[in-house]
This record gives sequence, structure tokens and C-alpha cells, in this order.
Amino acid sequence: MGLFSRKSRTNAIGFSREFYDKYVFGSVRGVGLEEAYAEVVRKNICKSDSSFAAVSLEDLTEELRAVHLEMIGTAWTHASKSEVAFEVSKFTKQYLADLDRRDLWEAMGAYNQIVAQSATKGEGERLQAAIAKQRADLFDDLFDNLAKRESDREWVADAIARVANRIGSERSRKTGKMQAFVGIRVMSRLEIEGSDQIVEGLAAVVHGFYQGATEALDKVELIV
Repeated sequence: MGLFSRKSRTNAIGFSREFYDKYVFGSVRGVGLEEAYAEVVRKNICKSDSSFAAVSLEDLTEELRAVHLEMIGTAWTHASKSEVAFEVSKFTKQYLADLDRRDLWEAMGAYNQIVAQSATKGEGERLQAAIAKQRADLFDDLFDNLAKRESDREWVADAIARVANRIGSERSRKTGKMQAFVGIRVMSRLEIEGSDQIVEGLAAVVHGFYQGATEALDKVELIV
């Protein structure tokens, strides 16, 4: 890497807090960015499938907020060392708890499970076994080396599991499988009948969230 392309090293917790404050919970002139974006998403998808108009804007906003958070976590896990990804995951859980938004952490969990499934579902037994082992090894390594300094090990185990579940999803993200799986889960959680047009629209949103989180690290290396 050349001298002028070297990334600046930035504290992961401070960077995460600023990013969440600005892009996930930020507002402009009293209008939440996520709410404004959800309204645009609903209008765009309605152009190809008018049935999507029945979706509550409030419900869509909160689902997309949870997806956004999970895509940030997934993108930064793909781009960072496992220890950094763990610290971001642990911080995210505490950040949401401090906002009294534990519901968002739980909603993120539903999408985290889908990210995990996208890497293995429909794949060969050998690949599934390899990914399962990588996840188990990462969980054990992080828990053995990092959890011992924490007072609440159950809290820590949850944060580690979110990171481990993302292993293998780099491949499903590149093929678009991850984005489609997450889009389908959004429809399920919104309790609506899906269509190819709705899935495609939501998958594009998922891709945009992931891409935005990835680009945020273009000039930054997260450290702890």
C-alpha cells in the first residue's frame, strides 16, 4: 500500500458511535433520516408492486433501521479483525440498551440469523461443515481470550455469536444471495405477501446499506 493510500487508524467505538448517531438515528430539520429513506423506499417499490403501499411507514422504518445496523455490523466484520468486530458488536448492544432500544438488538438478531443462513443454505455438506467449524472456532477463541475480562459473560457471548454468524457471508454477499435472503426476511417480519419485485427492491436496499458501511471504511482502519 502506498504512502498516500494508507488508512488512518481510528478507535472503533468512537467511530461506531458517531456513525450510528449520524446515519442510523440522525435527523435533518426534525425528520429522521431512516424515516425519510423508508418513505422513499416504499414509494419506489410501489412503482413495481402497488401492494407495498399497505406497509406501515413506521413499521418499515424500524425494520430498515434494524437491517441497516446489521449490514453495518456485517460489512465491518468482513473488513476488520475479529477482535475489532467483537468490540463493535458489544458496543452496539450497549448503545441500543442505553437508548432503550433493546428491541432493535433483537430485530438485528433475526437478520443476523439470515445472514448466517445465506452462507450455508443450499450449499454442499463440505462447505457447510467448514463454515460451521470456522464459526465455532472463532466463538471459542474470542470467548476464551476476551470474555474472561468481562463481568457479564452471557452478554459477551451474545455479542460474539453475532460476529461468528457472519463468517462465510462474504461469498453470499458477492453473489447477491445474502441481500435476497434479508429482503425476504423483511417481508416476513412485515407480514406481507411477497413478490419478485418487492424482494428485488428490498435486496437493493440491503445492498446499499452494506455498500455504504463498506465505503465508510475506505480511508479508515478500525482499532481497539
